[in-house]
Order: sequence, then structure tokens, then C-alpha cells
Amino acid sequence: MWNGLFTRPLRAVLKRPTVFGIMILAFASSACIARHPAGIAPSTSPLPPSYTVLGPAEASSCKWVVLFVPVSGKDAPGTLIEQLIQEKGGTALIGVTIEHKLTLYPLVNSDCSIVKGLVVKGVAS
Repeated sequence: MWNGLFTRPLRAVLKRPTVFGIMILAFASSACIARHPAGIAPSTSPLPPSYTVLGPAEASSCKWVVLFVPVSGKDAPGTLIEQLIQEKGGTALIGVTIEHKLTLYPLVNSDCSIVKGLVVKGVAS
């Protein structure tokens, strides 16, 4: 089956749809994914002496590029942090980690920022 595949003209390869289909499928499904921490902080703002933990929170924002043309934008990590705090009604985020994830497909790319942490609210003494 594979004997002489790369020495025959392209027309001969195209006559065998199964081989050509496998080659296209392998190309289209291949991807490269890179993931690494972009930042770690104990807190987004100074904490009062006493506070209440409202719970864990996570948000992400991605920029998508199709055929080298950007089709969506990505929010800054600071904007994601503000959204997380407002959603839970807190005053700060503690144990903050910001992660960067880049996924490269042959024709589509995504560039994502992921923010995780615990939302807290200061307690008046």
C-alpha cells in the first residue's frame, strides 16, 4: 500500500482517496499546545486583618486567529480579575495564578489567559 507512495505523481496519490484522506486528516488534527504560568501573586490588593473567603473563582479569555486573521480579542488579566471579584461580590482575590495557553492548529490558533484564585471580602471589625 505504501510502496512508492512518495515517488508517484500527485495524480496517482489522489486516485486513492483513502490514502489522501488519511494524509489530510493527519494534517488537520495535528496540534501543538503550550501551557505555562504567567504570574503568581498572594493577593490582588492589601487585605484587612479579617476577611471571609467567598469561594474559588476561575475565568479565561481567548484570542482566536483563523488563516492569520484575528477573529476575536482577548481581555487583559487585570480585567479578568476585576470580573471575578465583582461576580462574587468580593473585595480582593487571593492565591492568584495566571496561566497562558497557546494552541496551534494548522489553520486556527488560540491564545488564552486563565486566571484562578479565591475571592475574599473584608470584614469590618
